[in-house]
Amino acid sequence: MRAQRVMRAGSQTTLPFSVEKLRSSSSKRKLSEATDSDECEVEHAPKSLSALKKKPILQDTPNSSHSCPSIPSTDPVSAKHPLEFIFSSLDICWNFHISINTKPTFHLLQQKVSSSTKSSFHLSHLAQILTIWSDAYRLRPCISQHQGRRIATYELQSPSQKPSDATSSRLQEFHDRLVKYLQTHPQIQEIPAAHLPPLPNLNSRDPKTPSLTDLLHLKKSASPTKKTAGLQSEEKGEYNHDDSEQNPSSFEKQLESSVTPVASKSSIKLKSHSTSGAAPKKENSAQLFLRQSSLFDRVRKKQQVAEAKKVELSKKDPVSQKLVSEKVSLVRVVDLIFVQLSTWPSKRSFSMTELVSSIQKSISYNMSSKECIDMVQLLSSTLPSWCSIHNLGNVQVVTFAKTVQGKPYLRSQVLSELNQQIHE
Repeated sequence: MRAQRVMRAGSQTTLPFSVEKLRSSSSKRKLSEATDSDECEVEHAPKSLSALKKKPILQDTPNSSHSCPSIPSTDPVSAKHPLEFIFSSLDICWNFHISINTKPTFHLLQQKVSSSTKSSFHLSHLAQILTIWSDAYRLRPCISQHQGRRIATYELQSPSQKPSDATSSRLQEFHDRLVKYLQTHPQIQEIPAAHLPPLPNLNSRDPKTPSLTDLLHLKKSASPTKKTAGLQSEEKGEYNHDDSEQNPSSFEKQLESSVTPVASKSSIKLKSHSTSGAAPKKENSAQLFLRQSSLFDRVRKKQQVAEAKKVELSKKDPVSQKLVSEKVSLVRVVDLIFVQLSTWPSKRSFSMTELVSSIQKSISYNMSSKECIDMVQLLSSTLPSWCSIHNLGNVQVVTFAKTVQGKPYLRSQVLSELNQQIHE
């Protein structure tokens, strides 16, 4: 019946078995395979346990070493020490600063070494490096400028043996010395720090350079001793060196030798003045009083002359007196008038109001209209040949002469005539 149903559905082949039987057979196969694998694992389990129990017995036998490979032991000496990384970075930075001719100080190298090794680099690490290899660097205490302030630090100078060694050879040398040190001191936990030289005091001065008091003391000791005028010891340069002999040093001797010829020259000059016989005399109080009184007399006489000139000017007419007091203002007014005449060449006359307004605009300081009119009237009274004032009804007109005897009236000529009127 089932085959007929399949044929009716349009299939061309007939199946000798059903789908349900096929599914049941595949599930049975899976179960059988799982049971077989479990049985295999159970059978092999005791064998692995017995092998684990027998393994230490085989290691004890002499032939077991060939059959089982040995685990390599980790030797702390063969591992790279952290101090080697610090020394490698320090040596590279130190060689760089030596090559560019800069002073490789500890504070300058500290930041670069710490950034390259990604760990802090302190003075104790440098002391440990010197413990391993004392000739790696030569430390010189110095005072240097770091980040805008003076600090006491160490300068890492070239080693005493060979400053031109390659970096790789120095690293190998440090590694060999470190391994040797760790082998000779196996129980040590931390490498001790070497003794470093003391740092200089920032407040104390350099002992090589003398202070001002020392220089003054040496200058006094190098100066010639004062003896009688007739002795030849001063001419030959016999000086008293008692003070300099108390503190003998090379620097003081050099300073004495440099100061000695200067002192001898000054002594010769002083001697020439002293032998002339015209020694300066001290003035007593009476002579000083006479000199002061004579000075007061001269000042008083000048004041009297100035007052006499003022009296003479007051006796003259008020026009000349006012002319003296207003000389500077008159010069500016004359300049302004010549500018007006050059602006309008065909014009010779100006109204008083027009001239006053132009004067007030041109002069920097404030002047009233009355002061400006007084200036123009003063010019007309002083120089009538050049400036004249006329009345046309209610209007005042100021007329200026452009020519005198067929020649142009120049500014210099007007100023010279003005000066003559003032001095007369």
